[in-house]
Amino acid sequence: MSTDGTAYGGHQRRAPDIDRAKQGPARNSGIGPDPVLLFRTGDEYLFTAYIDHEAVFDDLQQYYNRTEYRFEVPVDAFETVCERLSDAYFEPVEVTDLGPYCVVIESFEEYAAILKRSVATWTRRGHRFFLMASELAVNDAVERGATRLDETEFVVGL
Repeated sequence: MSTDGTAYGGHQRRAPDIDRAKQGPARNSGIGPDPVLLFRTGDEYLFTAYIDHEAVFDDLQQYYNRTEYRFEVPVDAFETVCERLSDAYFEPVEVTDLGPYCVVIESFEEYAAILKRSVATWTRRGHRFFLMASELAVNDAVERGATRLDETEFVVGL
């Protein structure tokens, strides 16, 4: 636990799920590094990862947004962050095409379970959009009633 009483990475609000539960140096399956998707959104990269190793989290803490429960890395710090993640047995994966990781629901629909596994969310034209943390999270959101963005008339617009 960190000094403020939250788990390292500040994911206290979010319940563990399949993607996050296996991430971190102590939780690796032994098969290889755990992938972490870093989504390029203009002048920064967004990602979520449960980092339970204090030294690694301390190194990345300057990029952690506790309000949004995600890391926000400026483009000029991308290589440094990727190196630190790699050192901690994560596999950073740069994602520049956000479309396949986006889902949409109508704004009045229940969304808490989808939000838990998202990296970003926004609303537009009576709909709520989510950038999901992984392909598995996209599939789960679809099972919960969301529609893949590429199956709609909408485009990514963070």
